[in-house]
Amino acid sequence: MTLRKLWLIISVSVVILSIAINAIVLTTLTDHYFQSYLADSYDNHIRQIIEYASTSLENSDVSYSQMALELETHLDDPIVRIKLYNASGDLLVDVEDEYYGTGDMSRGHMMGFMMNSAGEEQVDQYDVVISGQTVGYLNVTIRDSVANSFVAMRFKSELFVNSLYSVAIALAVSVLIGIFVSKIVSKELTETAELAQGIQMGESSVHGTARIEEIRQIRDSLNELDMRLSLKQKSRKALVDELTHQTRTPLTILKTHVEAIEDGVIPVDSEEMATFKNQIDNITSIIENLSHMIDAEREVSKVEIKAFDLQELLNQIARGLKAQFDRKHIQFELESSSLEDESIQMLSDPYKLSQCVYNLLTNAYKYTPENGRVSVTYGLNGADVLIEIKDTGIGILPEELEKVFDAYYRGRLTSDHKGEGIGLYVARENAMQLGGTVRVTSRQGFGSTFTVTVPRKI
Repeated sequence: MTLRKLWLIISVSVVILSIAINAIVLTTLTDHYFQSYLADSYDNHIRQIIEYASTSLENSDVSYSQMALELETHLDDPIVRIKLYNASGDLLVDVEDEYYGTGDMSRGHMMGFMMNSAGEEQVDQYDVVISGQTVGYLNVTIRDSVANSFVAMRFKSELFVNSLYSVAIALAVSVLIGIFVSKIVSKELTETAELAQGIQMGESSVHGTARIEEIRQIRDSLNELDMRLSLKQKSRKALVDELTHQTRTPLTILKTHVEAIEDGVIPVDSEEMATFKNQIDNITSIIENLSHMIDAEREVSKVEIKAFDLQELLNQIARGLKAQFDRKHIQFELESSSLEDESIQMLSDPYKLSQCVYNLLTNAYKYTPENGRVSVTYGLNGADVLIEIKDTGIGILPEELEKVFDAYYRGRLTSDHKGEGIGLYVARENAMQLGGTVRVTSRQGFGSTFTVTVPRKI
């Protein structure tokens, strides 16, 4: 059963029950007061008849025919016959409702038929007293009782018919209102069901604001759930892309060095083996952090704080990438900004910092043409370490300087180069996790400068 049908059944049932109870109570009370009114009216009528009879018997100028004519005016439902006797019991006047006696149905509303069919007649006797002496008797015949009089029956009939009219009108109004309300409720619930189904199917659906508070709260909860699922999906995709990007860098370096060894460009010595070992360690670190990176409930991977030498870390990165730069004939330099070539001891996450520098350098390599230049300068600035990567590449448009760090963003000048737009995003995220920043300055056609600032100790 649909909610709309259920709502109509409930609303109509409640209306019928309410009107039925109200009609029963109201009809009972009204009938009670009307019966009281009829009884009082009948008693007043009888008093009038007795008073007239006593006056007429006392006045000898009033003939019996005149008395009959006057008493006939008192033949009003439920009184159907009046007999007047003298003190000796002789019948003086006898008047009767001719329609009651004959059952003639020619009168309006079939009054005689209803009176005849109402029940057995009842005769009430009253004494006519003048100055304390009984001078006559009155026999008043009524049909059944006052409660069963034609007026009473007609009143009950009209009351019942009007109650039926009230029920019909109220029922029609309730059905119309029920249809209108159920249409609104069913429409909003149907749209809410479509919204939930769309979320389940991964499709977005837009609906207007619900007019019912509870349904509006359900939609708000569904929209919030949809937003969270979308964010988790985007986060999962970003993490998977980050994993792919981070894995590609050491593998590319290893492949480049293997090819250089095969070509006899690079000798297999202890320094080269250290490069191989360093790249293998990077891949191992990625695998070890794999569970953190693909966990959709975690926004960032775990930071592993270790003590390391910044100069040694940058030298390892430079040795790993040098073969690539040489193959493209790009001049690659690594130098300290300090006057003395002293080591810089850090307490941070060496993997995240190296990945940040790797991504910035591979970005410089990709967008710097042959015979260009890329330099890495590092040094201390108070409690922070500054690493500056400068290239002579294609540059970045001014309006895109703040967008290049967004995930999957590709600038207009990079359309001829392959890439996912994830490298700079990962570089900035890693720097932020280390409590630092990555800033960029650039001129179109002259190159870019990326400056990494991270605390020396976390």
